[in-house]
Amino acid sequence: TSQRKSPLRRVVVVLSEMASKTEILRQVVLFLFLSEVTAYPLCPGSVDVTVDGVVTSMAITRNNHSSPGSDPYYSGPVEVDTDTNAVLPEMTNDMTSSGTRTSGRAYFGTSCSENGYDNNQYAAMQLLDSTISYMVNLSAATCGCNAAFYLTSMHQNTDSSTCDDYYCDANSVCGVACTEIDIQEANTESWVTTAHMGSDPSGAAVGYGGGSDQWSGPRDFSSSDYGPDDKATINTLKPFKVSASFPTTNGVVSSIDMVLQQDEASLSFSLNSYSYQGVNGFNELTTALQQGMTPIVSYWSSNDMQWLDGTGSDGKGACQQDVPADCGNM
Repeated sequence: TSQRKSPLRRVVVVLSEMASKTEILRQVVLFLFLSEVTAYPLCPGSVDVTVDGVVTSMAITRNNHSSPGSDPYYSGPVEVDTDTNAVLPEMTNDMTSSGTRTSGRAYFGTSCSENGYDNNQYAAMQLLDSTISYMVNLSAATCGCNAAFYLTSMHQNTDSSTCDDYYCDANSVCGVACTEIDIQEANTESWVTTAHMGSDPSGAAVGYGGGSDQWSGPRDFSSSDYGPDDKATINTLKPFKVSASFPTTNGVVSSIDMVLQQDEASLSFSLNSYSYQGVNGFNELTTALQQGMTPIVSYWSSNDMQWLDGTGSDGKGACQQDVPADCGNM
């Protein structure tokens, strides 16, 4: 997909006598930033998704601003490769002051319009007692990169949010909280699957994660099972299949069952319980999955991704240092 240079965006700033110098400066910086933004197509294409044996074309919508505020963070490009039926969120070489490269994020939907965003166009996939599967290639995502595939209740969100694209998640990135299931937050070194109630930013996680000198992430498997090595069960330098299942007991989600598969080898792990502030988190997940959730693909990086891939307090994690500049595009 070719890039389109946007015309100079006109920003009208109304300055009252009460406006602070800090706010005036922020508006000026934001104006200068937006003036140089490269505009990418809002609707990069569509992919085929098979549901109950029926192939359906699903539109891809590129996100708006990923993080509002004084440190502008705009969306990088998202491409759709029709030959391989792949969604390719990409990063640019631009860096924010927090050490994060501008990145791409895409929403799956029934339709897409270049004229703007509409939550009714986002998919509402009902996955209760079902399995969602896809192929992923993480070979370019090294320490400090996060290639994510997840579900949130965007279709039901009627608040356009501070990002103006109806985005919501458990961390209120755009000012709106909602249920979130991170099927995949991963790179070549680490993999984390996390369930979030809308009020729980941390959630409950399984996989092989990072940590800090104060705590360690999940250790359901190790680098001998998953990593950039031919000897690992899943060699992350090669493509592999991901499957996430949401079985129920008495109508309520009983677990999130994950399988990573590469040729004849497979790696299985499950989130079997989830409680937050004395509440069974699976009840909220059940409702969200019944109503239908929107699949989202994103790819971003940071020099502070140790929560995902750091060594942790037990020293068993993978990455000593995160280097976002090394993150290649998919």
